[in-house]
Amino acid sequence: MSKRLEELARLMQNGAQSEWDEYIPPFGRVPMNANLVRRYDGITTAVWYRDGDLQVQLVMIPPWSIIGEHGHSNIDSFEMYIGGDLVFSRDGYWVVEDDDIVPENPTPEGANPRSGNIIRIHPGQLHGGVVGPNGGIFMSIQQWLNGVEPSCVGDDYDGIPVGNDHISNIKISNNLQVIGNGTQEELTWRHAATKETTPPPWIRNTY
Repeated sequence: MSKRLEELARLMQNGAQSEWDEYIPPFGRVPMNANLVRRYDGITTAVWYRDGDLQVQLVMIPPWSIIGEHGHSNIDSFEMYIGGDLVFSRDGYWVVEDDDIVPENPTPEGANPRSGNIIRIHPGQLHGGVVGPNGGIFMSIQQWLNGVEPSCVGDDYDGIPVGNDHISNIKISNNLQVIGNGTQEELTWRHAATKETTPPPWIRNTY
């Protein structure tokens, strides 16, 4: 992990001045003449910041979605929880609150208590997620590696794709694992956390 990625994540989480003297205004750093917004299988991503090999994307996932286990061989990242019913997995298991890196300042009253918490995802590390009835939003704080130009995080993808729209948009993959016909509807929570035996709470309480 580079110092620049670590400092970008700290700045995003805490709103403090970066030690490498990079100021990020509230409206981000959005490049000109770039494909900023992507949408596939109901998921929307938007570039909020890009500077060289560093990038931040806002990721918005609709209710009842499954993000199967996958990795990004050319991306080193932190994922910052914003809100909604969203449970991440890492290395086959659900990420619990004790695993989070928490902000220096307390969460504002009325906000989701995990808002601003981040998790670390190393290049190629398997991770996934399950989204409940209120949808989920997070920010992906990325450093792109090996000379690969930043684009959408879903373009560099090994593992279980989100759906057929996603499959058609993947640019770099060494190990794509399509489930059935490749549709979002064929995925279950077990595809998101392959070593778990317990589903997320809303699934456990609903089905």
